[in-house]
Amino acid sequence: MKIVRFPSFHTWLFIPIILSLTACELTIIFRPASEDEQTGYVEVFTGTLTPSLTPSSTGTEIPILPLPGTPAPSLTLSPTGFSTQTLPTATPSPTTNPSSTPTPAEVYAIVSGHDGILLGAVHRGQWLDNDAASVRLQGGAHYEIYENSFFWGKSTGSQPFQITSGACSGEWAINLTPAPPTIGNFLALGGNWPFFPRIPQELTAKIEVYQQVISDLLLEQGIENPIVQLTQLLRIDLEGDGADEVIISATFLEGNTPQAGNYSLVVARKAISTGVQNILLKGEFYPFAQPDHIPHRFIVSNFADLNGDGKLELIVDGIQSNTGQTWVFESEPTAITEVLHLPCRTFP
Repeated sequence: MKIVRFPSFHTWLFIPIILSLTACELTIIFRPASEDEQTGYVEVFTGTLTPSLTPSSTGTEIPILPLPGTPAPSLTLSPTGFSTQTLPTATPSPTTNPSSTPTPAEVYAIVSGHDGILLGAVHRGQWLDNDAASVRLQGGAHYEIYENSFFWGKSTGSQPFQITSGACSGEWAINLTPAPPTIGNFLALGGNWPFFPRIPQELTAKIEVYQQVISDLLLEQGIENPIVQLTQLLRIDLEGDGADEVIISATFLEGNTPQAGNYSLVVARKAISTGVQNILLKGEFYPFAQPDHIPHRFIVSNFADLNGDGKLELIVDGIQSNTGQTWVFESEPTAITEVLHLPCRTFP
């Protein structure tokens, strides 16, 4: 029995708390010592109180449901205090022990909607890559499907399975029912929080300051007389702190193989305490032609809160024809860091 003294509220207070390792409840009862005193007592015991307690001048006896295989104890409450029968200890049933494998509600998957490839997952605040997520996920989980930030519908996911043929053989995927269209930028998310608390604003690509940012970066990478072609210019508050970041995509590719002066990149322009920082997220630069190489075309495919912390993650695709890679970046006050990488997925 545990007794705690704290200020009186002159009321009866019941607080049921579910215990994870037993099939019972922890019930706390507050009893003021008197209507005039400013202290009272809290009795803590295991069991389930029934029925609801009503104060009585003659005392109230409260039956307590016993734990399996134990006799029924009782608690008698009177105006002068508590009297209680000690509760026996019961061994938890094996069925109530926590499983070593998290339940679907604890693992929130991130799935490419149009092909079902598993980008990764979040488990108790930790990022899981494609392989780690596949062993923790179970079939029957529910997903919300979005095309960009627009809600498409809800689906149920299968047990993860490994792709055995094609360009992305070896990656893990999930069948979604119903399945979203195979053409479009669809994302299936297994969480239960607002995924899109903020939406990016598209800016005009002719803003000179951002063109200069890319020109300076290309010169640093050895590309002389660069041709600056901005493909995306997006303003968004990634962290929800009131300070906007600007995300710049730029691509200049000629033909199927890179020519001298070609490039593709994604840069985040972020305000920090010492000024503005330009962070290169992904990029390929070709000061010279590389006829045996297939270049990536980098684009920002989405912004979404993938782990429920209120911050927006940034999803970048690197596309080579109809296959490629995907990266997920997380924003912090002074940096933007990669948290997930899927080395192969398909693109419509």
